[in-house]
Amino acid sequence: MFNAKLMVQLLGSEIEIESEEGKGTTVTVLLPELNCESI
Repeated sequence: MFNAKLMVQLLGSEIEIESEEGKGTTVTVLLPELNCESI
């Protein structure tokens, strides 16, 4: 998980991890919005 967090941060993004015992873990990656004109 450390490597995933590092990669996400290097891309200028954020990662959120929520875990609830007996229910599982939710991982959310928030990516920056891209300017479509630059693609």
